[in-house]
Amino acid sequence: MDISEFQDDGNIAAIAQEWGVDAELLEELEGQWEIHETTTSDGMVVAYYVQFDREVERELLDALGVPAGQYSRELSLNFNDQPEPDYE
Repeated sequence: MDISEFQDDGNIAAIAQEWGVDAELLEELEGQWEIHETTTSDGMVVAYYVQFDREVERELLDALGVPAGQYSRELSLNFNDQPEPDYE
């Protein structure tokens, strides 16, 4: 599955909201991070994570809540879920 579709402005906002950070931090790092999926052996997606380039300054990674010594941070499986429309 091509998950590059998740790396747009709407999902940047969703990631920022989930992590409790400013979306501008992710926007500043455009092109320096990618969303990846974790799958089971039969291909079922069980998680997502953001992988940052190793060139990203530690200060920015800290501001994004990336654990010390790592270059990735987990996302919930439903980080990009949109609310159901209200048809009333």
